[in-house]
Parts: sequence; C-alpha cells; structure tokens
Amino acid sequence: MHTDVVSRLTGVPSFRLIAQSTVKAHQDFVGDLKALGERMNATYVLQGTVRRWENQVRITAQLSETATNQLVWSGAFDGELADVFALQSDLASQITTQLQANLSPQEQQELEAAPTTVLAAYDDYLKARHRLEVPRLTYDDLQASLPLLESAVEADPKFYQAWALIIQVHALRYDMLMRVPEQRGTAGQVKEQLDEALAQAKALKPDGWEYLREQGFYQFYMQEDLLGAIQSFAKALEENPSDISTLNELAKLYTRTGHPEKAIEMLENSFELVQQTGYASYSLSFAYEMNKDYDKLPALLNRMYELYPEDKHYHVEAAYYQFLEDGSLTSFQEFKHRVETVQAVNPWDERALQNKEMVVAMFKHDFDHYHDRWQGTSEGHVAGHGGWMCPLVANDHLNHTRLLFEQEGYQEDGENILAMVKAVELKPVNLNSVCTFDSDVYMPKLTMLSGDADEARRQLEAVAPQVLNSTEFPIGAVERAVLLQAVDLILPDQAYYYYDLVVKNAMSFCSFESICADPWTYPNLMKDPRFLDEVRADGRFVEFLTQFGFLEAAS
Repeated sequence: MHTDVVSRLTGVPSFRLIAQSTVKAHQDFVGDLKALGERMNATYVLQGTVRRWENQVRITAQLSETATNQLVWSGAFDGELADVFALQSDLASQITTQLQANLSPQEQQELEAAPTTVLAAYDDYLKARHRLEVPRLTYDDLQASLPLLESAVEADPKFYQAWALIIQVHALRYDMLMRVPEQRGTAGQVKEQLDEALAQAKALKPDGWEYLREQGFYQFYMQEDLLGAIQSFAKALEENPSDISTLNELAKLYTRTGHPEKAIEMLENSFELVQQTGYASYSLSFAYEMNKDYDKLPALLNRMYELYPEDKHYHVEAAYYQFLEDGSLTSFQEFKHRVETVQAVNPWDERALQNKEMVVAMFKHDFDHYHDRWQGTSEGHVAGHGGWMCPLVANDHLNHTRLLFEQEGYQEDGENILAMVKAVELKPVNLNSVCTFDSDVYMPKLTMLSGDADEARRQLEAVAPQVLNSTEFPIGAVERAVLLQAVDLILPDQAYYYYDLVVKNAMSFCSFESICADPWTYPNLMKDPRFLDEVRADGRFVEFLTQFGFLEAAS
C-alpha cells in the first residue's frame, strides 16, 4: 500500500518524496516529528495503517508538518478489497489537495488511474516485486521473479507496471550474462525477450516517464547509446524528479561521458532521497573521491555516522579523507587514533579498512601485527567464496606480497600468497560476480613477483595502451590505478611518466593525495625528484613524508 500510494504521488512534479527504503526504518517512529523531519530533510510526514478483514479494507492516514509538529489532515478510507485502487487514489488525491499541488488534467488522471483491473495479476506483481527488493539481488532472484511477472501480464496484458518490471529484470539478467563469455548465447535470447517487453510498454504508455526510463535502460545497457540514454533519462527525470533509479543511471552516464560534476549533482539528489547505507552513500562517496572532492567527503561520512552510529567505519573514513584533504600530521594522528581505537567493520568493502590499517601500521613500524590480521581476513574472504578470489582481491594480495618481500623475514609468507593467487580461478565463476576487471592488468605483478622480470615487462607494455584508453567506468578507473602500481614495481624509471598519464590526464581511482598518503605502495615514484618537487610545492604532506623518511628534512 505504501509503495503504490507513493508511486502515485511521484507523478506530482512539485513533490519530492523520500524513498521507501529510507522511510521503512522509521515506520514505528514515536516522538518529535521535527527531529525526524530534520533527519530526512522532509517538510511533511505521512503516517498511516492498513487493516484487512476478509474482503474489507480500512486505511487510516494523517499528514503532519514536521517544523511545527502540527497535524495538517487526517482521514479514514473503507472499502472492498476489489476497490483497493480506488482507495489508494482517494488517499493520494486528498494529500495533493491538502498540500495545494496544482495538477494538470493529465496528472490528475494519472493519479486516479488503477494499475490493473485484475487483482490476481496485481497479486503476482506484488510477489515478484517483493522478491526483487532484497538488498543483494542475485541472478536466481531475477529468474524466480519472471514466472510471476509473466503470469501478471498474461492475466492483464495492459498492466504497464508489470511490463516495466519485466524490462528491468531482463536488463539486469542481460548485464550479468554478458560478463561470462559462456553465457553470451543466453544473453542474446534475453535481449529478444527485452525487445518484446519494451514494445509492449511503448504501446501502452509511449509518452509516460516510466517508458522513458525503461527506454533509457535499453539504450544504455543493450545499445550502448550513451547520449540517447541520457536524453531519455533526463526527460523522465523532468516528469518525476524523485525517481531514484533514474537519478542513479544518469550519474553513471554522466561519469562515462566525462561530466563528473553532473554525475555528482544526480547522486547528491539521490542521497537526499535515500540517506541510507548502501548504493546511494557508497556511490556519492565514490564520485567525490573520483573527482578529488576530498573536502566534501568528511561531511558526507560524518553525516552517515550520525545517521548510522553502529557503522563505525564511517567514523574512521571521515578522518582519513580529512587527512587526504589537508595532508597535515595533525589530521593523520586523528585518523591513526580512530583506526587504533574504533572497532570498525565495513560491510560493503572490507578492503577500504584493510588498506587504511596498512598505512597506520607502516607509520608505526608495526607490520607484524598488521600482517597477522591481514592474513586472517584474507583466508576468511577466499574461503567464503569457495576458494575463489576476484581480480580486485587478487591485486590486493599481490600488493601485500610486495610489502612482504620488502620486509625482512617474510619471504616464505610472500611465496605462499603467490602460490594461492596462482592456484585460484582468476575470472568470474558465477553470474553474481561484480568486483571484477581484466586480470591481464595485474598479471604482470604476479609474473614479476614470481621472478620473471623480462616477461613481466612484456606483459605490462602489452596491456598498458588498452588500460590508458579505456572508457569503461568504474572498471577503467580501477584498472588505471592498478596499472600505476604495476609500473612502480616493474618499470621504476617510468613511474613518473605513467603517473602523469594516469593521475593528471585520465579518470583514475588514484590521485596525488592518495599516493602521498600511501607512499609504501609507490616507493619508486616517491624517489623521483619531479614527484618530490610537486610534494614540496604543494606543501600539505611535507611534514608527514618527512617524518617517515620519504623527504629530507629542511636544513
């Protein structure tokens, strides 16, 4: 009931609606609505109940203004279960009236329209939608939802929302299948199914914002028509500024087409609607980092820690990015203090904390303790994936091996890690693998650390041009960071040349600031007089790097 009432209200251009995933956490809220409004940046809060007895339905609702804690309106709606859509429409209309929304005749008509006249079709649609609302959607979830949705459109071929969901399911299936070469034949069949569903949707609502959104998905994922997809999504957003998926897809497209500032604008709007752990916060923090907006990251991460104090990794990361922003030893000491005292676990990305712990361990000359923790976490990670590791994790293993080989007494541990990387399957092994990139990018590291410097150089020189010219996002940005790490290890005399290409002239998950904060991963670049001149001219990291011996103290 909540989802469908909100879906109707999203068609009102003057409304900005907080996403259900954010609101759901507060469904039993009792207390000061002003505080809740400030937390969610909401002017009004709609509260209500739904009760059903056999075929009778009662909906109660009350609308309150958060700034004053005053009740603006309340009402009760009774009817037969068969009249559920009329009840939803009546409730939505009452809200728009109370908030003095000026609707065009077409908008009023859409507000009142029933999604389907067949309750059995609606029931199947709800079951499928419930299956698709899990936090980590798998290929099996997508497959399981399809029979329900197909049953829904068979019962009511004019049920647009069901067709729209079929399009999204097929698009996600296609994207997953195309990652696995052996599944590309099946991906072709999925594309045919998607073409049919898109044609059905277009016939039903050729001018609606929902069709524009689905068309954008098709242009983006199937046709790779980035400009066409931007136009479709942008038109959809004009009609429904509160649609999260449209905002997020536009952010991806603007990033891919070299407009990071527009991508950030979309993600900031999305985050306002979905202030929660997960995609919105992760993508916005990722975008700030990619755009080197380190000044915005502490505020965002502190806000997330305020909203979710149990997620202590935000507290650690806020201090880390403050250190990247100003480079001062004072900021580093605060970051170090939080690493040492906060029991933080990042549920989305364990690497984020591991890599930061390494910086602190190296600064403290406490590599033994760090290595013990790293090894335990690593073994647990690989075992939890059935003895498999993705390229991102394999690359971290190779970075750690390099550190081991540079520390006295760790040669055997390093050899054991190399053997483990060689033994695992270095490609995605199932349809749900997501943290992947081309293993050819890190293979030169594996070859070099295994003792064959000539072959490592050959591999690196072969893969470098395609990585530098890649337009894939975020994969290309990650690969360029890995490439620079490999160059520092294999072609040390070219480290600054590649630094110039990767950091200054291409979008990369690597920056001047992140290199200065992690000099142990780039020891040869840190020896280049040109890079050290940049450090001195910039000034921020001089005290930090001098204290650890990467810069000579001023006389």
